[in-house]
Amino acid sequence: MTISKRLEEARKAYAKGDLQGSALAHEQQAIARAAAEKHGGASSQYLGDMVYGGLDGIITTFAVVSGVAGANLGSNIILILGLANLFADGFSMATGAYLSSKSDQEYYQREREREAWEVEHFPDGERTELYELYLEQGYPEEDAKKLIEIKTRNNELWIDAMMVEELGMLKDERKPMLSALATLVSFVVA
Repeated sequence: MTISKRLEEARKAYAKGDLQGSALAHEQQAIARAAAEKHGGASSQYLGDMVYGGLDGIITTFAVVSGVAGANLGSNIILILGLANLFADGFSMATGAYLSSKSDQEYYQREREREAWEVEHFPDGERTELYELYLEQGYPEEDAKKLIEIKTRNNELWIDAMMVEELGMLKDERKPMLSALATLVSFVVA
């Protein structure tokens, strides 16, 4: 059962007041299986690109075609200009999506390398930073200390924690070329 399916089952059980159904949805093995599965699919990763490209495609192409039609030009000219706009803007949007995604990933990687360097060279300072962040989030001192003890056992997990807790950054798993393609296709098809 996927985590979204498990969540759906938990919501249904709650709505019905079904304690047994809720217990099944919260059964530890079901949660562990759901957590191990990949969330969403390829399309959900690129949904923002598709919406952005689709809306922009509808609006800009409509604006160009309306403007040209208002100039009382022939239908062949309107069609040619509409298609030229469609592909030129689509390519432009796709290029922007590619560069944006690639830049985000490069920035994340630079920040991760900096955090790794800090963990290696200033581990006590990084522990203190994480401890203060947990206190700011409302954890009691003892719980914050336990979290630090657990999260700093493995440097990769520690760096992951610093990326999220300190910098508020999650790794973007999207492929820049697929982001560009999703934007282009949505722009042209919409």
